[in-house]
Amino acid sequence: MRSFLKYIYIIPLSILLGQDLYEGHISFDYSGTESGTFTGFVQDSIEIGGAINQANSDSASIYFMSVTEQGDEVFDLFLAILQDTIFPLQPRDWEIPGSGDDDNPLSLEAVLIFIPSVDSSLVDQLTSSFADTSSSQDSLNVDTLVSVVLETISDNIYIGLNGTFSILESTDSTFSGELEAVLLKPAFHFPPHLITISDGEFLFKKPDF
Repeated sequence: MRSFLKYIYIIPLSILLGQDLYEGHISFDYSGTESGTFTGFVQDSIEIGGAINQANSDSASIYFMSVTEQGDEVFDLFLAILQDTIFPLQPRDWEIPGSGDDDNPLSLEAVLIFIPSVDSSLVDQLTSSFADTSSSQDSLNVDTLVSVVLETISDNIYIGLNGTFSILESTDSTFSGELEAVLLKPAFHFPPHLITISDGEFLFKKPDF
C-alpha cells in the first residue's frame, strides 16, 4: 500500500512540464453485475485522483485517474481519456464513446475504463508503469497507458458503452462536472456483464507547490 501511495504522488511531479495538472476526485454509485460506491479516497481520508489537460499539435486531451479503497488491499480503479478538448480546459459535454473507430478505442472521443475489486499488486503495477511512462517529462503516452491496463487487468475491466461526461464549470485553477454511463465487460458473457454509473460528480484543482 505504501508503494502505491508513493507512486500516486510521484506521478504528478514527473509529468508537470507542458501540461496543466490537477488533483481531486471522482465519486459515483455503480450497480449491475457489480455494485458499490466509488469515492476517490483511500484509508478513509486520503484523496487519490489526478487529471492532466495536455495540448497536442492540433487538439488537446484530458486524462483522469482515481482510486477508491474498498477493503483490505482491494481497490476500485477509474480511468478516462477525453479527446478533442480546448486548451486550456473549457466546459463541454462528451457523449460516450463519441465519434471515432470502434475497432480502435484510442480514436474514440471518450474512453472510460472502470476496474472494480483490483488487488493492491495490480494497482502498484499500473501506477508504477504510469510513472515510468512519464519519467522523461514528455507528453503522456496514451498508447502505453491503455496497453498496461488491457494487459494487466483485462479480466476485471469494464469499458464505457454509452452515457455523458460533462465539465460544467472551469476556472484558471479548478474544474468540476458530472458523469453518467453504462459500461460493458468486453469478455463474452450471456447475458452481458454491465455496470451503470449514476450521479457521478468530480472536482479537480491545480495543486499548490
